[in-house]
Amino acid sequence: MSVKISFIAPCYNEQDWIPRLLLSLNSCETTFEDLEFIVVDNNSTDRTVEVLWELVHVLKYKVRLVHEFKKGVSAARNTGGFVARGETLVFLDADNRITQNFVDELFLVSSKERFCGATVRTLAEPGSIRGTLVFFILEFIKMVSPRPFGKSVAKREAFLMLVVLSNASSLEKMWPLLPV
Repeated sequence: MSVKISFIAPCYNEQDWIPRLLLSLNSCETTFEDLEFIVVDNNSTDRTVEVLWELVHVLKYKVRLVHEFKKGVSAARNTGGFVARGETLVFLDADNRITQNFVDELFLVSSKERFCGATVRTLAEPGSIRGTLVFFILEFIKMVSPRPFGKSVAKREAFLMLVVLSNASSLEKMWPLLPV
């Protein structure tokens, strides 16, 4: 069976947060055979990798661990996007949580003929003072910011095309076009 949705989470020292994200997806009411979850370790020095392997046996979906040695969340997200097998890519952070109906709604929206991407909002960690505080700060930023703010969802083809185009524009700046 082919993978329909790939969840991608870059991780740098997320031993306390990645289990909560993975378990929130585990509690979704959906069929899991069409899903994969890619954790991109970005040079963690804590127990992120060990915690992930301790948790894998209780999860209802496939988890892949990938290492990205170039520092930075962008490099880690791009690596996850490149290795993903899903038709739709969902880029999350380790401190995000997924609601029980998120996956089914995502299947519905991403199956539309003209869907190429979206931005989704995330929820605060239930019962967490830190999570609630961060959530309200981000909500305030969203109100005053003119740009979309949230987690990205994209069709795999759109992601790959954007990466190629962004690299092409960088190359064009580096290599001036010769006069004809």
